[in-house]
Amino acid sequence: MPVTKRANATKPARLTRCRSLAQLLAVGGHRTKGVLLEAKEVLGDFAATPLPLRQGLVELLIAEPDQRTGEPRPHLQPLRHQPLHWRAHVPRFVAALEYLLHVLGLVVDEVRDQAPGVLALPADVTRRRPQLLIPGRQKLVCAVQGAEEQFAKRSTQRLGHMAPPRVGAGELTTRTAVPDGPPQPHDRIPAGRYHPFVTTLAKIDPALQPVLPLTASVNAAGHLEVGGCDAVALAREFGTPLYVFDEADLRTKAHELLAEFRSRWPDTTVLYAGKAYIGKALARVFAEEGLGLDVVSGGELAIAMAAGFPLDRTYFHGNSKLPSELREAVGAGIGRVVVDNFTDMRLLAEVAGALGRTQAVLLRVTPDVDAHTHAKITTGVLDSKFGLPVAFGQAEEAVRQIMASPSLDLVGIHCHIGSQIFELEPYYQAVEVALEFAGAMVHKHHLDFREFSPGGGIGLQYLRDEAPPAASVYAEAITGAVRDGCRRFGLPARRLVVEPGRAMVGRAGIALYTVGSRKELPEVRTYVAVDGGMADNIRPAMYGSKYEALSAERAAAPAEETVTVVGKYCESGDYLIRDARLPRMREGEVLAIPAAGAYCLAMASNYNGALRPPVVFVRDGKARLVRRRETYQDLLATEVD
Repeated sequence: MPVTKRANATKPARLTRCRSLAQLLAVGGHRTKGVLLEAKEVLGDFAATPLPLRQGLVELLIAEPDQRTGEPRPHLQPLRHQPLHWRAHVPRFVAALEYLLHVLGLVVDEVRDQAPGVLALPADVTRRRPQLLIPGRQKLVCAVQGAEEQFAKRSTQRLGHMAPPRVGAGELTTRTAVPDGPPQPHDRIPAGRYHPFVTTLAKIDPALQPVLPLTASVNAAGHLEVGGCDAVALAREFGTPLYVFDEADLRTKAHELLAEFRSRWPDTTVLYAGKAYIGKALARVFAEEGLGLDVVSGGELAIAMAAGFPLDRTYFHGNSKLPSELREAVGAGIGRVVVDNFTDMRLLAEVAGALGRTQAVLLRVTPDVDAHTHAKITTGVLDSKFGLPVAFGQAEEAVRQIMASPSLDLVGIHCHIGSQIFELEPYYQAVEVALEFAGAMVHKHHLDFREFSPGGGIGLQYLRDEAPPAASVYAEAITGAVRDGCRRFGLPARRLVVEPGRAMVGRAGIALYTVGSRKELPEVRTYVAVDGGMADNIRPAMYGSKYEALSAERAAAPAEETVTVVGKYCESGDYLIRDARLPRMREGEVLAIPAAGAYCLAMASNYNGALRPPVVFVRDGKARLVRRRETYQDLLATEVD
């Protein structure tokens, strides 16, 4: 039966008949995505605020009209089958679900009378704790106290953690709740184990959300929460400075990039550029997600090997590889070595020959393309220490020499034009130059072209008003350029290798500091000093990099002043953020700087005898220390006299 449409955005119409969830979802003319969009319309900013779940979300049946009859029909869309990792869909699905609960609050009696087998509700409806039972391979039971009153008033006030209402005999016989970790087929939770989803009393500034970790929210205490863990509690337990990584964010980004590229170019390998930050725990996460790894030193290779990372999916880059590093890499069975120059090529040929191996290699060429990024992270121009230029014939000579070597197997061409790239045109230009060169080598020297790598450089959002293109846009641009280039220059469509770094880990990481001294210079500047600085994040001093910040203890508090956040080290250039808009920070308060997952820990130092900070991974309300803080004994461990 058709259902009545809503008259306006604040008063959903009553249902005259509801025999399935599909019909319920058709209220107000909802159609698949429409239910999500209309939920946002009803709830406004409230719905736009992500609501991470402590234990995750399972499946949701949404309505899709039958094109012949116009009647809603159930269409199962499990979150785990979406393009992104399942946690990325939590906010919009929860917003839609909360709207449905509101509808239920208004039509509870009719729903019970007309569809008792679909929707199970407690007998005492005056308690206003409607429960929605979604049919399907999995069931989701959501309990929200005061749903009718809250949403009828369109309140932005949020509810704290709550246990579900007791269900009397005969009221709700199946209680399937949210399992730990990503949903699996036919997951069932024993009776008595129920994990309600998390709502909060306040919300983070929506403009900050894109730079915060995926699961960031505000808990009932007003504290910043990441991965279901209170950031203030983490700071108290592990001390500051502290780097916290949201594991859900890491896995989501890995899944997203793989999906976006492979949907356009099936034979794609995504390598994580370990120079952004590498540790055993991170390497294991990305290995589990099916990524490859790009290392640039023997040290990074040692970490990968200690983590058990598959070396056949590992590529060794670098412009001045040591003979000892090459021996370690080739001897361990490295997948690819990227040859950067003639010395590199000669040393590798000698090492591989001595070990009786034939090493697969890529040749790095310089396309002479400006990526329009910071000069210190631009690598594709002619005046660069990286790669062999196409322009002077050096790259062609390298192809000839590698193909003549019995211990080297040239499988393809690599180029990399820089980091933190927001424009797409440089990719088009670089791919065109590199593939034109590859095509010439195929026809002139009979190169067996099996692989092409246009590098990485995908941008990361650090500031609220500086968003890079979406991953799908990068994927479309790069694969489109490669497809066009292969067609133009007569190349076979072989393996594509992309190498994102900061885009993989940057947003997932957040740095926590404790506020120390405060210095106010009237009409000049106010300095707020923290217990870290350039020893754990040298990017502002080195590149002039900019960040956002917020109080971890008052995450939703409005800004009250403009300050400069500085470190504790003996350099005037030791600052983290100039002109940060913050509430008035108090001594001892925990300050959070988001988008700190890339090139902070990787470039950390012991300047002024600083102890490098610990690293904590958070997931589903649990925190695990993956790297401890250094000690004074660590500082002295290498001293021999």
